Amino acid sequence: MRLLLSLVILFGVGQQSWADKNLDKVDKLSSALSDSVKSKSLYLSLLNSSKALDKGKIQESIYVLGVLGARLHKDLGNYKIYTSKLKKNYPKSILASELSLKNLSDACKKCDGSKTSERNCSKCKGTGKCKNVKCVDGQYDGFEYIDGKFTSVKKDCSTCSASGICNGCEAGKRMAKCTPCRGKGYKYNARIALAKYEGMITTLVADIQTVKVESEKQGKLAKGLVEVDGAWYTKDELELKRKKEELARDFAEKDAELARKLAAVKSLEEEGLNLLAAVEATTADKSEQFIVEIEVYLKKNPYFSKIEKLRSSLSYCRLIRDGQKYEVKGSVDDAIVTYKKALQIKGDQQLSRKLKKLGKRSIGL
Repeated sequence: MRLLLSLVILFGVGQQSWADKNLDKVDKLSSALSDSVKSKSLYLSLLNSSKALDKGKIQESIYVLGVLGARLHKDLGNYKIYTSKLKKNYPKSILASELSLKNLSDACKKCDGSKTSERNCSKCKGTGKCKNVKCVDGQYDGFEYIDGKFTSVKKDCSTCSASGICNGCEAGKRMAKCTPCRGKGYKYNARIALAKYEGMITTLVADIQTVKVESEKQGKLAKGLVEVDGAWYTKDELELKRKKEELARDFAEKDAELARKLAAVKSLEEEGLNLLAAVEATTADKSEQFIVEIEVYLKKNPYFSKIEKLRSSLSYCRLIRDGQKYEVKGSVDDAIVTYKKALQIKGDQQLSRKLKKLGKRSIGL
């Protein structure tokens, strides 16, 4: 009951202003409204809460709940009061259209919505025969004054036009306005009314929450706050937020640049290691092809971790190249000297065999 008293206070001011003063109570509305379905006293408290409300959507919703709740609690007085209030204050209410008896009913089980049902004829009591008890097969015994005396004769029954059957039905049955639904074709179902009541409660709570959110927003705007991505800030906080974001972006850009440089250095380092491994693995006669490649790399990356070894490999390749040139010119002794220098840098069996051959040539063998 205390919850409903807070509800009364909550609705005791205009739709916008109550949210400012009672934001902590708004979240309790759902259970309070739901309780009004089960308890008539809580239902009446809900109605009282609407009295001081400004005209608007929330008041209209409570008036509709007033009518529906009156049906559920069988409160004829409030049914008349809130039906009248709805018509007077909200004549074009879409919500009110949901309150028609037809929208709160099921099709009549007796007539299946046809509005009429078959019943025993009241004239013949369901026999299908002429209601004249004297009539037998359309005729009855009568008397006529013939030759100075009354004589018994058969006469046609005027009630059934001599047919012998009831002229008000067919075989004792006739269609008449359905009694259970009073000829409407549908009957009120409290379960449907309850479902609508609960559905409108859900809608009302959503409306109240909307007002709450809007009220909070207007209150914050009035205080000079600014909304950004769903959060509220003062102008100073917003400026501080902007500076922090700029600083974060600067750090992120610097980190990204550093990461790019580190990746480039790593890539160059791997390139140098691969080049060095290739030179180490090749034979002397194929060393010359690496000279240009090593020269270009050394210019590109003077900070290679094994630069001295790579320079030594470059010297080796150049000596092999020079030795091959001396051979072509026929300068065997110069070739031998050059190849020996190359062997001092890198041992190579192929080159050693070549030196032996060149040595024999130099002494004429």
